[in-house]
This record gives sequence, structure tokens and C-alpha cells, in this order.
Amino acid sequence: MITYGTRDVELDAAGAPTVDLSDREPLELTGGEILQVVYELPFTGFAERIPPALHPSHPPLAHMFFYLVPDSPVGAFTMAQVRTSALAGISRWSYPIAGWVDNADAAEYFGRRWGYALAPATIDLQRRHDRIWGTVAVDGRTILEAGMYDPEPVNGTDATHVGHLNVAHLDRDGQVQPTLVQAGPQLSFRKCDRGRPELVTYDVGSIGGDKPYWAVSAYAGACNFMFSPVSFVCDPNQPVMDGGLILSGSLHAI
Repeated sequence: MITYGTRDVELDAAGAPTVDLSDREPLELTGGEILQVVYELPFTGFAERIPPALHPSHPPLAHMFFYLVPDSPVGAFTMAQVRTSALAGISRWSYPIAGWVDNADAAEYFGRRWGYALAPATIDLQRRHDRIWGTVAVDGRTILEAGMYDPEPVNGTDATHVGHLNVAHLDRDGQVQPTLVQAGPQLSFRKCDRGRPELVTYDVGSIGGDKPYWAVSAYAGACNFMFSPVSFVCDPNQPVMDGGLILSGSLHAI
């Protein structure tokens, strides 16, 4: 029997951006860097982390990642996110717990195009010969520090980065409704390393969710990011397998 999420999407819709699906241009960001750290989450309350459109993965995972982008249409920025794993049918996705960016224009742009809710923060991504790590600080206090050590080179095709489903508002025929919006970049690596994951700081009170407790995997590398236009949206309260998915091309906003 499939277990579906029980989270009230209105909890995440408060303050969520409104997406504009009329912009159909892809966005390629070159010369970037990425760090992704994955940890297991407790099974307790796992269905409460995601809305009814999705069902939890086994085991539930926390995806923590950092994007460093030296140049973009809105300038240089560094983004960080914490997301929880989810399934839509047999497809793997991730649902947002928290996100930050150090560029206000980037926050507006990624919110409008893909529904990312990104708070302001000081974000740093550092690399040494034996360790790569990222930090998020709010009001001078570090709330997240995650990274990896003992990096070893691998082929970039070995690095998986699941797609994102973001909570955003969508105006359909004059009615603004909370919606799950498909997002997430495709990665093209110039260099990629795997290493031993480590989680130094995770401030549950500031980030939300549950504290990750068991290391799973980590990778870091130099890559290009390709953000394609939104291809579909979902009714957050109707299981995707029961018809909750809507192709973006069928929406009047296009």
C-alpha cells in the first residue's frame, strides 16, 4: 500500500512566490560549482513532511546543496537549499524545507520563474585539498554547515541530482492557487569528486524539519547548470498518479 503525504501545503504557501509561466527561455549558467550532501532523516513523522500529491521515500532523505554561480542575468550568487526526498509515482523528487540566496535579484528571478522561496543569507562555499564545505549564516550566526572530506575524482555522470517540486502560487483564470512547480537544473560537469559526507551544524529551529542523523553520500564539482522552462505543475492535494499533474503547455498562462 502506498503511503501519501499528509502535510498541509498552506504551511509552505504562506510567503511563497507567484510563478510566471510565460517565460519559456532556458537558463544556462556556466562556470559554476556545486556541493551536495545527503543524510537520512528519522522515519518518525515522515509522511508529515510532504503534501498529499507525493509519497515518502524509504528511507527519507535530506538533500543539502550549494550552488555557486559567478555570472548570471541577475549577477553572481550563491544559493543553498535543504530539501526532503519524495516520490511521484516511480519518479524521485525533492520537496523544499528551506532555501537561501545572497542576491536579492536572484531570489526574485528564481522565485518568479521556478517557484523557489529563497531567504537572504550569507552563504559560503569553500574548497581545500582535503575538504569541501558550505555554510549558511543568518544575522551573523551559522545555521547550516555541511560538506565532505577525502575527495576522490569520479565521472560526473555518477553524480545524481534529483528534480525539485516547489510550492508556489499560480494564477489560473483569475484564481491564485498553491501549486507544486517542477524545477531543478541539469548538471554538466567539468570536474567531480565524491567524498565522505559530514554535517557540522544543522539548526532545526532556524531551518525547520527534522535533524538529519545518518550520512549517506556527498559530491562536489565544477559544472554548468541548465534550468529548463517549467514542464508541468501539480495539484498539491491530489496524488500525481490520480491525475494531479498538469502539463504547463496546457495552462492559459503560457
